[in-house]
Amino acid sequence: MLVKSEQKEIFEKAIIAGYTPKPDENTINTLRSCAVLVHKLLQSNKQNSGQQILHDLLSAYIGMIAEVYQEGLSPSVTKRSAIITYEFKTLLSANYRSMKQPSQYAAKMNISPIYLYEAVKQTTGQSVSHYIHNEIVIQAKRLLFYTDRSVKEIALELGYEDYAYFTRLFTKTSKLSPTQFRKKHLK
Repeated sequence: MLVKSEQKEIFEKAIIAGYTPKPDENTINTLRSCAVLVHKLLQSNKQNSGQQILHDLLSAYIGMIAEVYQEGLSPSVTKRSAIITYEFKTLLSANYRSMKQPSQYAAKMNISPIYLYEAVKQTTGQSVSHYIHNEIVIQAKRLLFYTDRSVKEIALELGYEDYAYFTRLFTKTSKLSPTQFRKKHLK
């Protein structure tokens, strides 16, 4: 939920390229110091303002990790299936509200749905539908956490007129209903 789209793109490129970063000692020490701060805040159990500080610190920590990955990534990934996977994930980030079917993404990419499925499965080990559902649930979690909109309003914003279907999808993917998620994370 705290990973920004630019950072998500960096991590996805790293996964597609099979890249594992090897940070220098100074970077490791900086990351370790930030992790210690996060741990201390978690231990302190502060309410309200402490939670916001924790989220901000975690967001900064994720940004620092993304920077480590970014520094070592080569500018281009050449494997065809990796390129297709990257293009699909980019389209998904921009169109998850309006495009819910793998065939819609395949059509937009001018490839067959089967070819899209095979490329994504080969590169990531997951199905196209998995990524579509996961993206929708991640966006829903952000909205549940950061806004006070109702589940029905969030479902509509994410392109679902049938809010009961959206609730089932969310529950199946995250193992909690949207209401349970909100209650659990806004204590």
